Amino acid sequence: MSVDHKGRVAFITGGSSGIGRATAIEFVKAGAIVAIASRDEHKAQGVLNDIRVLGGEALFLQADVCNTMDIERACHQISEAYGRLDFAFNNAGVGCMLGSLTELSEEDWDYVTQVNLKGVFICMQQEVKKMIFQGSGVIINNASAAGVMPMREAPYPYVASKFGILGLTKQAAAEFGPKNIRINAICPAFIETPMLGQDTHRYDDVINQRVPLRRMASPLEVAKLVIWLCSEDAAFITGASIPVDGGLLSSIT
Repeated sequence: MSVDHKGRVAFITGGSSGIGRATAIEFVKAGAIVAIASRDEHKAQGVLNDIRVLGGEALFLQADVCNTMDIERACHQISEAYGRLDFAFNNAGVGCMLGSLTELSEEDWDYVTQVNLKGVFICMQQEVKKMIFQGSGVIINNASAAGVMPMREAPYPYVASKFGILGLTKQAAAEFGPKNIRINAICPAFIETPMLGQDTHRYDDVINQRVPLRRMASPLEVAKLVIWLCSEDAAFITGASIPVDGGLLSSIT
């Protein structure tokens, strides 16, 4: 079923690569205007060029999701340019090296939780303000299968931050549902993105043993879920956390 987002405006953090890039392109294919927030202008310009080749319209916003002023300015620029903000995909996230709880540094903890959890909090605050003003909106937060069930393959601060995103999503969905703002989270597992690194084969044993579909997902497969959740076909879905995991969570006992 094709989704029509013609004339709508979507804001994507971490939009310069991986899931963010794929989602930006899919939004454009569905007719939306896209605003991409990223710290990496060079990579973001590559995405904007791809969008323009498709005949779409996009805006680059250099911003750090941990910086309230950056995100406030980005949302203001979107409003100034297009007069509205219909969809927001809070996708920016980071990981760190695996290790025991007793070996984890405070620096790693602070860095990952600042970007992954505080970053989503800051973005949601500013996005919701715009959406309340216009009387509608959809927010999608990128959590993780590791935010539903702890996994040995995920670092402690990553797991903690993704659990936090799910709580933040549900709390905000309950508060802002009466304002006609839907807020959901997606929970990807093993996705072929730069965050996993170049040597994705190191996960082959885990995938073959624990993922029923026996493969990773492509960023496009995650992007299509985001596009659908923003559509009227998903108009009665809010406060949900939806796995994109090839059955991983259903196979964990």
